[in-house]
Amino acid sequence: MSVVSQIHSLAAGSTPPEVQAVRPISELDVPLSRLEADIKALVARQRMQAGVAAEARHQMDPAEKNTDAAFARLAVEHPESCAGAADYPGWTAGGTA
Repeated sequence: MSVVSQIHSLAAGSTPPEVQAVRPISELDVPLSRLEADIKALVARQRMQAGVAAEARHQMDPAEKNTDAAFARLAVEHPESCAGAADYPGWTAGGTA
């Protein structure tokens, strides 16, 4: 049905087809705990998607290559700034204490 014919039928007083199949509110009612869980899951998915998108943008950004290279050189040029065995007594890197 076209928009124009819908307007004419509404003006004539007929009920549109979408309104004729109204569901009772009891079918739409859900426990608050379920609604809260659904919202929490939705927010978690949205945050994960935003994080994945941010990481993808970071990896594709050519301006970041200089920053990544500078960070990689930091340990070579300034070993005194790196953590060493004295900073973590009793811990063996790659092993167990």
